Amino acid sequence: MAANREIKLKLMVNKGSDRVVYAECDSKFVDVLFSFLTMPMGAIIHLSGKETKMGCMDGLYQSVEALDERFFQSKACKSMLLRPRSSTELKCANLAVNYVADPTGYCLYGCSDHPSCGINRRLVSYYNDCQCSCGRIMDRRLNLSYPVGSIDHGVFVQGKRDFLVTNDLQVFPLVATSSLFIMKKIGIKDGNSVEGRDVKIGSQEVLSLLKCSLHSQTALTDALLSNNIPITGQVKLKSDQKTFDFVKIEQTDKGRRMMGKLVMNRSTKQVLYLEAREDLVNQILSFLTFPLGSVLKLIRGRSPLLLGCVGNIYEAARDFGTDIDGLLFNSEESKTELLSPKLACLMGCDDQLLIDHLVEADFPPLYGSLCHYCFSANIDTHQYHLCKHAVHKEKLKPINPKLPNAVTEKGGGFVKIKTKYMITDDLSVKPLSSFTVLLMMNKYKVTTDELEEQDISIGEEVAARILRASMTSNTVFTDVFFSPGKRFRSGSLGPY
Repeated sequence: MAANREIKLKLMVNKGSDRVVYAECDSKFVDVLFSFLTMPMGAIIHLSGKETKMGCMDGLYQSVEALDERFFQSKACKSMLLRPRSSTELKCANLAVNYVADPTGYCLYGCSDHPSCGINRRLVSYYNDCQCSCGRIMDRRLNLSYPVGSIDHGVFVQGKRDFLVTNDLQVFPLVATSSLFIMKKIGIKDGNSVEGRDVKIGSQEVLSLLKCSLHSQTALTDALLSNNIPITGQVKLKSDQKTFDFVKIEQTDKGRRMMGKLVMNRSTKQVLYLEAREDLVNQILSFLTFPLGSVLKLIRGRSPLLLGCVGNIYEAARDFGTDIDGLLFNSEESKTELLSPKLACLMGCDDQLLIDHLVEADFPPLYGSLCHYCFSANIDTHQYHLCKHAVHKEKLKPINPKLPNAVTEKGGGFVKIKTKYMITDDLSVKPLSSFTVLLMMNKYKVTTDELEEQDISIGEEVAARILRASMTSNTVFTDVFFSPGKRFRSGSLGPY
């Protein structure tokens, strides 16, 4: 793992407004910015202290925290949603600044009796609360020796390259005209009105920048200039802004659908909650496992209309090609990892509506010696090395916490089957009961005479709209099914 060191930046600051105009930086800082796109939403919410202000995503996360473990397929399923792993975490271990929650880095877990477990000593888990096939808890930490990347190679972009990053996180290769273009664009004509400030940023500053990028158009200023007031408020679309163009998906009867029942105020069309079974609940909860880059791709990544300025990072990754010195990315694979980041291994669920747009990564080829003395210190990507006790390595296999009996197949779901759930308009997930229904009626001050039920069927297009609304609104189902200009036909399969 890369040492948790600092990155040097030169901030060019407007003297009059005390706002950052742009920052001069090298590829290490751009790699950190690009890594934001690979982070699952649940991990971002966790790292931001549940204060991302992205619609009702913080509330969805908190409802998972509050949901009793008995409603999950396993204890580890709850951990998978609250601290989802990234499909690029091995690669991101080489970032110059380690800003992940666990400063000790990437690890796996083996049986508490590892490597003496007599059932299958090659089984490992991403989480420390899974049950081994022998019945013991898999809580023995297994550390990984990282493949250290080359300085010239970089993590995502070519090393030893210089860039300019604007206040709203637009990224430009550093050429002679870059700074002039930026200053002209924001109306600065006199070079004397700008001063340079050298700063060093570590993990705390990176986390602050991640948080600010989600709800601010002046992320560098808000995150790195200490005398500025933090941004408050919630991410919302302004009424005069255009809405997103979603990925065009034909919603036909041949596509998979999930059934639910909306309960709403008949007169106001305010949705109180959606009654759903486990498949639709798994779909909503899985939003927490989606990498940010894939979310932006599904909603076209136009961040100025949605998520602060983080979409400018996505657009930079999308538009990066070559400059006068050659390729900017170190590989085409790196670019794909940012624009279409995969779900981490075993994060996918059965019958997901958006599965065609969110591919699940395979488990990386990791090997460990089954030596009794050095197993936990001897996991890496090298198949043929022997430990110092001359014990051969074997390929490790991760178990799927969503399926019983410690199997390694993909699939399954996070919550228990054959259970009815309530998903409120702000995406709080609860088990359905007469008590929770009464609580919702009291909250919205409605009587039974004012309630109306509507059966709905949700396909891929509507699922994408729900995802978008969850990032911008606290009234998701009301906005999706009853927004202005959208009608809802009694007994229909969805809005038209």
